[in-house]
Amino acid sequence: MPLPWDTGGNPVFASVIVVLSLITVVPMGFLVMGTFMTVFGFFHIPQVWTLSHWAAVLQDDTFLGALSNTLFIGLGAAVIGIVFYSLIAYCVVKSGMKGRSLLDMVSWLPWSIPGILLGFGLLWTFLNTPFLKALHGTTYLMIIAIVIKCMPFGVQFIKASLLQLSDELEEASRVCGGSWVGTYLRILLPLTLPVLIVVGLLVFNSAARDISTLVLLGTADARTLSLLMLDWIAGEGSPEKAMAVGVVIVMMVVLVSLLARMLGGRFIVKGGE
Repeated sequence: MPLPWDTGGNPVFASVIVVLSLITVVPMGFLVMGTFMTVFGFFHIPQVWTLSHWAAVLQDDTFLGALSNTLFIGLGAAVIGIVFYSLIAYCVVKSGMKGRSLLDMVSWLPWSIPGILLGFGLLWTFLNTPFLKALHGTTYLMIIAIVIKCMPFGVQFIKASLLQLSDELEEASRVCGGSWVGTYLRILLPLTLPVLIVVGLLVFNSAARDISTLVLLGTADARTLSLLMLDWIAGEGSPEKAMAVGVVIVMMVVLVSLLARMLGGRFIVKGGE
C-alpha cells in the first residue's frame, strides 16, 4: 500500500507536492505557530510560548459574536446565492427570453469592480434609499454584498451544468403534465445538486474570509471574523490574536469543505447508479 506522500517516482508529481507544500502547508504552519508565541517572530525573549492569546480570543464576547455573524452570513449567502444564481443560469441557458445575452453579461460585472468599491457603492445606495436604509449596519446587507460579489462564478458554474442537460427532459415532463416548478424540483435539481453544493461552498468560503467587500459595511454589531482579525491587527496591534482568528477561519472553512465533499460525493454516486 503506497504511503500518502509516496510520489511513485514521478518528478512532476513530486514537484507539485513541493510547490503546494510551500504555498499552503508552510504558511499555515507559521500561522499556527504565531498564535502560541508571546510576541510573534521573537525567539530570544524569556517566555517564547504561551496560551494566553487563545485564552483571550476564546473568552472574548466580540469573537463569539463575530463567529455567529460569520456563520449566519456564510450560510445565508450560500442558500440565497444558490437560488438566485440558478434562476439567472436557467434564464440564460434554458429560456427563450429576449435579452438573455445581456443578462449573462451583467452577471459578470461584479468581477470588474474592486471589492472595496462594490462595498462603497452598496453603502451609498442603501444609505440614500429610504426603504433600504434600515438594512444598513446589519448582517443582511453583508449577505447581499457577498451574493453580488460571488455572482460571476456561481452563475457560470450552474450554466455549465445546465448546458449538459438535454431539453428533452423538460419536454417529456411537460408532456406528462408537469409544471415548471415540479420539473425543476424533480428533474433539474437532483441532476445539478452536486454543482449547487460546490457553489454554496465557494460562497460560504468567500463570506468567511472576505475583507475588501465587507470592510465598509461592517459595524460593531455586524462584524465577521475576517473584519475582527483586521481590527485586532490594525486597531489593537495584536497580530497573535488575529492569527488565532485566522486559524479558526481556516478550520471552519476546511470542515465545511469536507462536509460539502461528503454530501456531493453521495449525490454523485446515487446519480450514477
